[in-house]
Amino acid sequence: MSYEMEALFRLFLLKECYGWDYETAPVEYLTKHPDLCERIGLESVPDQSTLWRSWHHRFTTELQNTVETTARTALLKSSTANRF
Repeated sequence: MSYEMEALFRLFLLKECYGWDYETAPVEYLTKHPDLCERIGLESVPDQSTLWRSWHHRFTTELQNTVETTARTALLKSSTANRF
């Protein structure tokens, strides 16, 4: 099965926001929360090796940096919003 880049971007954004170091954690999380797959745009939970290959072979360094920066920005805005 192939996964759309937009859905993978959302999944890797989730991984970064939670601070998960390995691809196993989002797989386990999505397995426990299958409704989130649909919200992310995934038809099924990808396996760990698919996520690893996607991150290391489909996502360019620039796109990886974009995911990481977007996650940091979202977390910063979230923590700032919670202060008021």
